[in-house]
Amino acid sequence: MKKISDKLGLSEFSWKRQDFVDNGEEIPLLLEKDKEHTYGELITEKEILSWLLETNKVFRLINETDKPVFDRLYSEYIIDLEYLSRIGKIKKNQIPELKEILNFDLEGVI
Repeated sequence: MKKISDKLGLSEFSWKRQDFVDNGEEIPLLLEKDKEHTYGELITEKEILSWLLETNKVFRLINETDKPVFDRLYSEYIIDLEYLSRIGKIKKNQIPELKEILNFDLEGVI
């Protein structure tokens, strides 16, 4: 999936079905028949938790091997968190802890 650098500073979770089409990306199943909602509006808490876990794993590996890539992806991650918070998928008081991607404890985060 293309990331924010290709989307003018927007979270990939803010994409609607047409954004995926326009960018030549695979449309998530949640958006196959939904043209009105964003990807973030439709994902579940379980899917967000899975995304956080996977992101944590990837960031730990990249931080050790490629700091410039880590920094770029981390900037995108922060925009994702802010969007998910804005639409009520993540509580605002959780953002500071989640920004500490290499250290956060996912127990009770979502």
